[in-house]
Amino acid sequence: MVPERVRSMAGATFHHSLFGAQKMCRFSRPAFMILVLPVVFEIEKLQMEQEQHPQQRQILVGPNDGDCGGQYRSSFPLPLLAVRDLCVCV
Repeated sequence: MVPERVRSMAGATFHHSLFGAQKMCRFSRPAFMILVLPVVFEIEKLQMEQEQHPQQRQILVGPNDGDCGGQYRSSFPLPLLAVRDLCVCV
């Protein structure tokens, strides 16, 4: 059988290790957020700028993308007409 002193020392070591790990987690959580959140915000900002670039170009150049080629391409979808809208009732 294991002596009482060895068992109590092992139990105390386990308890203090667990307590220390919990304290480290509580301490590192805010530090992690402070370090990671600016990176997340910068990535989101970059994605928004990349999405706005084609829209700004379309506003500046127009719906044809600077194309002098002929067909007019509308940026707005045309409404679909139902068959009953085309019939003339007498």
